[in-house]
Amino acid sequence: MTTNPSTSDKTKELRDLLKVALFHAFGTQTNTLITAPTSIGKTYSVASLPWKEILSRSGRDAPIIHISQTRNARDEAVEASDKAGLDAHVIQGRQEKCSVARGDHDSELLIQGRRESASEWFNLKCDVQNVPFSKAHEELEELIGVLPCSRSGSCPAMDQWRAYFTDPQLFDIIHVTDTFAYNRDLIDDAYVVFDEQPDYTTDVLEKPRDSDLGGSDLTREKIRESITKFLKAADSDDPNYTWEGLLTAARNPLPDDQARYRSLLDEIEPDSDWLLDSPYIQTSTPAIIEAILNAEDVGNDRFRGEGRLDGSTWYNDSSQQSRRVTVVFDGENNIQLIHDPPDLSPAKCVIGLDAHPTVRLWKTNTLVDFEIEDLEVPTDEIREWRRTERGLTVYQVGTATRQYTRGWAGDTPEERERLQNRAMALIQAMRDKFGEEFRTCIT
Repeated sequence: MTTNPSTSDKTKELRDLLKVALFHAFGTQTNTLITAPTSIGKTYSVASLPWKEILSRSGRDAPIIHISQTRNARDEAVEASDKAGLDAHVIQGRQEKCSVARGDHDSELLIQGRRESASEWFNLKCDVQNVPFSKAHEELEELIGVLPCSRSGSCPAMDQWRAYFTDPQLFDIIHVTDTFAYNRDLIDDAYVVFDEQPDYTTDVLEKPRDSDLGGSDLTREKIRESITKFLKAADSDDPNYTWEGLLTAARNPLPDDQARYRSLLDEIEPDSDWLLDSPYIQTSTPAIIEAILNAEDVGNDRFRGEGRLDGSTWYNDSSQQSRRVTVVFDGENNIQLIHDPPDLSPAKCVIGLDAHPTVRLWKTNTLVDFEIEDLEVPTDEIREWRRTERGLTVYQVGTATRQYTRGWAGDTPEERERLQNRAMALIQAMRDKFGEEFRTCIT
């Protein structure tokens, strides 16, 4: 396709405006939500600039933490940094860096007195109980000895953190996925850039998915066991301290009943060994209990409450944050979701990049009050640029305001399959109509 010089200039202009907005946000340490059009190169602009030099000149030296929502998106950002010749550092997840967590040694590693394999141990501790990987790793080594991932020195998953914390100023940019935003040490006094809107909501499932071979799905049964075991730790002789007793107190709020459960949250002081030996009890279980007790009827057979997670009761670990946990459950006492966004307050500032931001959702998932930067480019200019240079044309499908596909989400395998088939039918129809000219579809 022949590119019109004037529209090529427009692309450069948009990218320059984005860079200016980033410089201003960093320079003033202002939490900023930047509305930048699709396809101007938001990821590239963040990932390819020599931030170490730029920030040093302005006296604003601090790490740039670039947060992507998926591994693929993170890897694309890393590739952009590499092509630009930057000193970039990527911090990867445990299954990418630790061979034991990945399951490479499950057949040879046995945990005495446990049903789980070594990889399932990490899934349970890190994904279900929210135990820091480093703590779970230490505990597993105490149980079965030196792990294969550490035989030649230390586990690569640990080494990547040492490389960063030795001197974070060595790097132009740090690439991570969104779960690393929970690590307080990582974001402390850093510039945090979200490549797109994060979502820190966990759907609580009725039963594990067929694909959940490692046991990391959060189910209603796991939540019930977690809460009951936690309450029994306070008074194992009282038969009323159960999941059912808690929901009864929450739904029929008698002052004495609620006060008894609230007092338990202050009385229970379990140690780390107790937590690691108690499947499904989470470091956030007290906050979930508090949220249930605080729940109010919000209509549509739903109850919503909030609780505070003020660090970790069991670990003196600076990486553990104070967070606000939201729980939603239905009239049949089934927890539907848990919303647990990270505390980003230690960061110098937080930047969000989004073509069509929903400010309420950004605030819900970051707990940040953003200033909005829209680059001040008229809509008609964006529309003309998108059509003439990017070759993108917007077609409206139907006139209804309801969602057509709702992504790939669904509460059951059957519903997910139906929604996926519906979306794929729409995409195939677009492909049949426009052939190779069809490249992007947003539903």
